[in-house]
Amino acid sequence: MNKLSSTVLMYHHIGMNDLLLYDREYAVERGMFLRHLDLIQRESLDVVLPDEWPKQVKARSVVITFDDGYKDNYVQAYPILKERGLRAVFFVTVEHIDCAGYMSWQDLAEISAAGMGIGSHGLTHRFFSMLSTSELTEELKESRRTLEERLAVSVKMLSLPGGRKHPELQTIALESGYEYIFTSQYQFVDNISRGPFLNIPRIAIRKNTGVTCLENILRRKPGIMWRNRLKDQFKKVIQNLIGHKRYDKLYRRFQHMRSDS
Repeated sequence: MNKLSSTVLMYHHIGMNDLLLYDREYAVERGMFLRHLDLIQRESLDVVLPDEWPKQVKARSVVITFDDGYKDNYVQAYPILKERGLRAVFFVTVEHIDCAGYMSWQDLAEISAAGMGIGSHGLTHRFFSMLSTSELTEELKESRRTLEERLAVSVKMLSLPGGRKHPELQTIALESGYEYIFTSQYQFVDNISRGPFLNIPRIAIRKNTGVTCLENILRRKPGIMWRNRLKDQFKKVIQNLIGHKRYDKLYRRFQHMRSDS
Protein backbone atom coordinates (compact mmCIF):
# COMPACT_ATOMS: atom_id res chain seq x y z
CA MET A 1 0.00 0.00 0.00
CA ASN A 2 1.33 3.42 -0.97
CA LYS A 3 2.18 5.84 1.80
CA LEU A 4 -0.13 8.84 1.74
CA SER A 5 1.23 12.36 1.44
CA SER A 6 -0.15 15.84 0.88
CA THR A 7 0.89 19.34 -0.13
CA VAL A 8 -0.92 22.03 1.86
CA LEU A 9 -1.02 25.38 0.08
CA MET A 10 -1.44 28.59 2.10
CA TYR A 11 -3.07 31.53 0.31
CA HIS A 12 -4.05 34.90 1.75
CA HIS A 13 -5.41 37.46 -0.73
CA ILE A 14 -6.78 36.79 -4.21
CA GLY A 15 -6.46 40.05 -6.17
CA MET A 16 -4.60 43.22 -5.23
CA ASN A 17 -7.31 45.88 -5.05
CA ASP A 18 -6.99 48.31 -2.12
CA LEU A 19 -4.30 46.30 -0.34
CA LEU A 20 -1.79 47.73 2.09
CA LEU A 21 1.78 47.47 0.85
CA TYR A 22 2.80 44.79 3.32
CA ASP A 23 -0.19 42.63 2.28
CA ARG A 24 0.77 42.55 -1.39
CA GLU A 25 3.59 40.05 -0.89
CA TYR A 26 0.95 37.40 -0.16
CA ALA A 27 -1.60 38.50 -2.77
CA VAL A 28 -2.13 36.38 -5.89
CA GLU A 29 -3.81 37.85 -8.94
CA ARG A 30 -7.13 36.26 -9.87
CA GLY A 31 -5.80 35.11 -13.24
CA MET A 32 -2.81 33.44 -11.60
CA PHE A 33 -5.08 31.70 -9.08
CA LEU A 34 -7.04 30.28 -12.01
CA ARG A 35 -3.82 29.02 -13.55
CA HIS A 36 -2.80 27.47 -10.22
CA LEU A 37 -6.06 25.52 -10.11
CA ASP A 38 -5.65 24.52 -13.76
CA LEU A 39 -2.25 23.09 -12.90
CA ILE A 40 -3.50 21.23 -9.82
CA GLN A 41 -6.25 19.62 -11.84
CA ARG A 42 -3.87 18.75 -14.71
CA GLU A 43 -1.60 17.02 -12.21
CA SER A 44 -4.59 14.80 -11.29
CA LEU A 45 -4.03 15.30 -7.56
CA ASP A 46 -6.84 14.75 -5.07
CA VAL A 47 -8.01 18.10 -3.68
CA VAL A 48 -9.24 17.21 -0.22
CA LEU A 49 -10.07 18.56 3.20
CA PRO A 50 -7.81 17.36 6.03
CA ASP A 51 -10.37 15.00 7.53
CA GLU A 52 -10.24 13.03 4.26
CA TRP A 53 -6.51 12.33 4.47
CA PRO A 54 -6.62 8.79 5.90
CA LYS A 55 -9.11 7.70 3.22
CA GLN A 56 -7.86 9.66 0.19
CA VAL A 57 -7.90 7.59 -3.01
CA LYS A 58 -4.57 8.67 -4.48
CA ALA A 59 -1.15 8.55 -2.84
CA ARG A 60 -0.74 12.34 -3.09
CA SER A 61 -3.24 15.09 -2.40
CA VAL A 62 -3.48 18.86 -2.18
CA VAL A 63 -5.17 20.89 0.55
CA ILE A 64 -5.97 24.52 -0.30
CA THR A 65 -6.11 26.90 2.66
CA PHE A 66 -6.72 30.62 3.10
CA ASP A 67 -5.62 32.62 6.15
CA ASP A 68 -7.22 35.70 7.75
CA GLY A 69 -10.72 35.61 6.23
CA TYR A 70 -10.38 38.46 3.75
CA LYS A 71 -13.41 39.55 1.73
CA ASP A 72 -11.64 38.76 -1.54
CA ASN A 73 -11.62 35.10 -0.47
CA TYR A 74 -15.41 35.17 -0.76
CA VAL A 75 -15.66 37.47 -3.79
CA GLN A 76 -12.84 36.01 -5.87
CA ALA A 77 -11.72 32.58 -4.67
CA TYR A 78 -14.94 30.98 -3.47
CA PRO A 79 -16.95 31.26 -6.74
CA ILE A 80 -14.05 29.76 -8.71
CA LEU A 81 -13.63 26.88 -6.30
CA LYS A 82 -17.38 26.21 -6.23
CA GLU A 83 -17.63 26.25 -10.03
CA ARG A 84 -14.85 23.66 -10.28
CA GLY A 85 -16.21 21.47 -7.52
CA LEU A 86 -13.17 22.08 -5.34
CA ARG A 87 -13.12 22.67 -1.60
CA ALA A 88 -10.77 24.67 0.57
CA VAL A 89 -10.29 25.58 4.24
CA PHE A 90 -10.86 29.20 5.28
CA PHE A 91 -9.20 30.23 8.55
CA VAL A 92 -10.88 33.31 10.00
CA THR A 93 -10.07 35.70 12.84
CA VAL A 94 -13.32 36.00 14.77
CA GLU A 95 -13.08 39.67 15.79
CA HIS A 96 -12.41 40.64 12.14
CA ILE A 97 -15.63 39.08 10.86
CA ASP A 98 -18.06 41.73 9.54
CA CYS A 99 -15.25 44.33 9.52
CA ALA A 100 -14.28 46.24 6.37
CA GLY A 101 -12.16 44.11 4.09
CA TYR A 102 -13.13 40.83 5.75
CA MET A 103 -15.85 38.24 5.23
CA SER A 104 -19.18 38.61 6.99
CA TRP A 105 -21.02 36.00 9.00
CA GLN A 106 -23.39 35.65 6.05
CA ASP A 107 -20.44 34.99 3.71
CA LEU A 108 -19.08 32.33 6.05
CA ALA A 109 -22.47 30.67 6.41
CA GLU A 110 -22.73 30.45 2.63
CA ILE A 111 -19.30 28.98 2.00
CA SER A 112 -19.72 26.56 4.89
CA ALA A 113 -23.06 25.36 3.49
CA ALA A 114 -21.30 24.83 0.15
CA GLY A 115 -18.89 22.37 1.77
CA MET A 116 -15.91 24.60 2.46
CA GLY A 117 -13.97 24.02 5.66
CA ILE A 118 -14.01 26.68 8.38
CA GLY A 119 -11.14 26.96 10.84
CA SER A 120 -10.01 29.34 13.55
CA HIS A 121 -7.25 31.89 13.04
CA GLY A 122 -7.60 33.04 16.61
CA LEU A 123 -9.87 35.54 18.27
CA THR A 124 -7.91 38.76 17.72
CA HIS A 125 -4.96 37.80 15.44
CA ARG A 126 -2.48 38.39 18.24
CA PHE A 127 0.61 36.25 17.77
CA PHE A 128 0.37 33.21 20.03
CA SER A 129 4.06 33.43 20.94
CA MET A 130 3.38 36.74 22.71
CA LEU A 131 0.46 35.52 24.84
CA SER A 132 0.24 34.18 28.36
CA THR A 133 -1.21 30.71 28.89
CA SER A 134 -4.56 32.15 29.94
CA GLU A 135 -4.66 34.52 26.97
CA LEU A 136 -3.89 31.71 24.55
CA THR A 137 -6.60 29.56 26.12
CA GLU A 138 -9.12 32.34 25.59
CA GLU A 139 -8.02 32.86 21.97
CA LEU A 140 -8.47 29.19 21.16
CA LYS A 141 -11.61 28.37 23.14
CA GLU A 142 -13.57 31.55 22.48
CA SER A 143 -12.84 31.66 18.75
CA ARG A 144 -13.89 28.02 18.35
CA ARG A 145 -17.00 28.44 20.49
CA THR A 146 -18.13 31.53 18.59
CA LEU A 147 -17.59 29.99 15.15
CA GLU A 148 -19.45 26.83 16.11
CA GLU A 149 -22.39 28.70 17.64
CA ARG A 150 -22.79 31.23 14.82
CA LEU A 151 -22.24 28.82 11.92
CA ALA A 152 -23.56 25.56 13.40
CA VAL A 153 -20.45 23.68 12.26
CA SER A 154 -17.77 21.64 13.99
CA VAL A 155 -14.52 23.63 14.15
CA LYS A 156 -11.49 21.41 14.70
CA MET A 157 -8.88 23.23 12.61
CA LEU A 158 -6.57 26.02 13.75
CA SER A 159 -3.93 28.06 11.92
CA LEU A 160 -1.35 30.20 13.69
CA PRO A 161 -1.39 33.98 13.16
CA GLY A 162 1.98 34.90 11.72
CA GLY A 163 3.01 31.27 12.12
CA ARG A 164 4.05 32.05 15.71
CA LYS A 165 3.90 29.19 18.20
CA HIS A 166 3.48 29.06 21.97
CA PRO A 167 5.27 26.46 24.15
CA GLU A 168 1.94 25.08 25.39
CA LEU A 169 0.08 25.40 22.09
CA GLN A 170 -0.50 21.71 21.39
CA THR A 171 -1.69 20.92 24.91
CA ILE A 172 -4.10 23.85 25.04
CA ALA A 173 -5.33 23.23 21.50
CA LEU A 174 -6.19 19.62 22.28
CA GLU A 175 -7.95 20.66 25.49
CA SER A 176 -9.88 23.26 23.48
CA GLY A 177 -11.16 20.66 21.00
CA TYR A 178 -8.83 21.13 18.02
CA GLU A 179 -7.49 18.18 16.06
CA TYR A 180 -5.54 20.00 13.33
CA ILE A 181 -2.93 22.75 13.83
CA PHE A 182 -1.64 24.37 10.65
CA THR A 183 1.73 26.13 10.78
CA SER A 184 3.75 28.21 8.29
CA GLN A 185 6.62 25.71 8.20
CA TYR A 186 7.68 25.15 4.58
CA GLN A 187 7.39 21.39 4.18
CA PHE A 188 5.22 18.61 2.82
CA VAL A 189 2.92 16.34 4.83
CA ASP A 190 4.26 12.79 4.53
CA ASN A 191 3.32 9.38 5.90
CA ILE A 192 -0.22 10.42 6.73
CA SER A 193 -1.93 8.35 9.40
CA ARG A 194 -4.90 9.06 11.60
CA GLY A 195 -4.91 12.28 13.62
CA PRO A 196 -4.71 14.38 15.57
CA PHE A 197 -2.38 16.39 13.32
CA LEU A 198 -0.78 19.02 15.53
CA ASN A 199 2.06 20.39 13.42
CA ILE A 200 0.89 20.56 9.81
CA PRO A 201 3.34 22.37 7.51
CA ARG A 202 2.17 24.49 4.59
CA ILE A 203 3.63 25.95 1.42
CA ALA A 204 3.13 29.73 1.43
CA ILE A 205 1.89 31.04 -1.92
CA ARG A 206 3.16 34.53 -2.69
CA LYS A 207 2.54 37.06 -5.45
CA ASN A 208 5.55 35.78 -7.37
CA THR A 209 4.57 32.09 -7.14
CA GLY A 210 4.10 31.40 -10.83
CA VAL A 211 2.86 28.26 -12.53
CA THR A 212 6.34 26.81 -13.05
CA CYS A 213 7.21 27.40 -9.40
CA LEU A 214 4.01 25.72 -8.22
CA GLU A 215 4.58 22.86 -10.65
CA ASN A 216 8.04 22.29 -9.14
CA ILE A 217 6.45 22.29 -5.67
CA LEU A 218 3.70 19.84 -6.56
CA ARG A 219 6.16 17.54 -8.31
CA ARG A 220 8.60 17.92 -5.42
CA LYS A 221 11.51 18.83 -7.65
CA PRO A 222 14.94 18.48 -5.96
CA GLY A 223 16.13 21.71 -4.36
CA ILE A 224 12.69 23.28 -3.97
CA MET A 225 12.57 22.52 -0.26
CA TRP A 226 16.02 23.36 1.05
CA ARG A 227 16.05 26.87 -0.45
CA ASN A 228 12.78 27.80 1.23
CA ARG A 229 13.66 26.08 4.50
CA LEU A 230 16.85 28.13 4.56
CA LYS A 231 14.80 31.30 4.15
CA ASP A 232 12.48 30.24 6.98
CA GLN A 233 15.38 29.41 9.29
CA PHE A 234 17.02 32.76 8.57
CA LYS A 235 13.75 34.57 9.32
CA LYS A 236 13.35 32.73 12.63
CA VAL A 237 16.91 33.60 13.65
CA ILE A 238 16.25 37.29 12.99
CA GLN A 239 12.93 37.16 14.86
CA ASN A 240 14.61 35.60 17.89
CA LEU A 241 17.44 38.11 17.82
CA ILE A 242 15.42 41.30 17.56
CA GLY A 243 11.98 40.19 18.79
CA HIS A 244 8.74 39.67 16.89
CA LYS A 245 7.48 43.26 17.19
CA ARG A 246 10.68 44.82 15.83
CA TYR A 247 10.82 42.20 13.09
CA ASP A 248 7.28 43.03 11.93
CA LYS A 249 8.06 46.77 11.89
CA LEU A 250 11.19 46.15 9.83
CA TYR A 251 9.27 43.87 7.46
CA ARG A 252 6.63 46.52 6.80
CA ARG A 253 9.30 49.18 6.30
CA PHE A 254 11.08 46.88 3.83
CA GLN A 255 7.86 46.42 1.83
CA HIS A 256 7.48 50.21 1.60
CA MET A 257 11.07 50.53 0.41
CA ARG A 258 10.52 47.88 -2.27
CA SER A 259 7.39 49.63 -3.52
CA ASP A 260 9.25 52.96 -3.80
CA SER A 261 12.24 51.54 -5.68
